[in-house]
Amino acid sequence: MCFSFFEENHLNAATSSNDSTPSKRKDTLVVSIDFMSNAIYSGRNYGIQQIGLNPSIIYNHKSGLTFSVYSYGMGKTQGLITLTDLGVSFKLRLHPKLTITPGYDYLYNRLESNQVLFNALNLGIGLNLKIFSISNYLGFSFGGGMSSWYEELSLSKYINVFYREKASLAISPTIVGIMGTKFSQTLIYNGEIDTTTSIDSYDFMPLCIGLQLPVTLTVQSFSLTVSPHYDIPLNVVKPLELSIPGNPFYVTCKLSYTLGIKKKKH
Repeated sequence: MCFSFFEENHLNAATSSNDSTPSKRKDTLVVSIDFMSNAIYSGRNYGIQQIGLNPSIIYNHKSGLTFSVYSYGMGKTQGLITLTDLGVSFKLRLHPKLTITPGYDYLYNRLESNQVLFNALNLGIGLNLKIFSISNYLGFSFGGGMSSWYEELSLSKYINVFYREKASLAISPTIVGIMGTKFSQTLIYNGEIDTTTSIDSYDFMPLCIGLQLPVTLTVQSFSLTVSPHYDIPLNVVKPLELSIPGNPFYVTCKLSYTLGIKKKKH
C-alpha cells in the first residue's frame, strides 16, 4: 500500500471555500462511502489490480472544527480494511473567497507490526474565484524514524448544470498536479519497508498529473459523485512502481448522506 491516498481523499474537504458563511453554518454529520474501480494513487498501483472501498464519517461543527474517521480498503488486502485515519482540522475563512485548513491525522494500520509514518500534519488552502477555483494541500507524514512530504495542487471549474430546491446537478472539470518524496509512496508489508523504493526517497519531485471530471447529483440530503480519472505518472521507478500499461484510467464513485444536527433550545 502507499501513503498518499489519505491526503488525496482529504483534499476537497480541506480546501473547499464554497461552504456557507459563518452565520449560516450548522453542525452536520456526513456518512460516505467511496468506490474506486482500480486502487490507483499518484498514478501508481504497483502492478496490483484491485478495487478500493473507503467508508468515512465526518462531523462538521459550525465553528469550522471537523472530526473525521476514514477507513481505506483494497480488494486483495487481508480483511479488506488496510488503513484507518483519525483526523481533526479547523477551517479558517480569511476572506469570503479564501480559506485555510490546518489539521492533524493519526494513521492506524492494523496490518503493521511497527508504526511507520503514522502521524500527518497537513494544511489545505482554497481560493474560489469567479473563473475557477485553486486548491492546494500540503501534508507532512512522520513516525518510525522516517518522514515524507506530499503536495497536491488542483485547478477546477464548477459548472452548475441545473439547480432545484431539492435537487441539483453539477460538473467540475479538474486538473491536478501531485508532488512529493518517494517515502510518500513507500510500500509496506506488515510493517516492513520495501527499501528498494527508497531511491532518491527524500527528494521532492513531481509524481503525477491527473485529469478529472466529477459529476455530482444531489437530492435532498443524498449526494452521488461519479468521477472519471486519467493519470499520467511521473518519475516512475520501473518495474517497482509500474502501475499498468499506458496511463492509468479509473473511475471513482462517492455516495454521501448529510445529516443536519439541530441544537436543543433551553
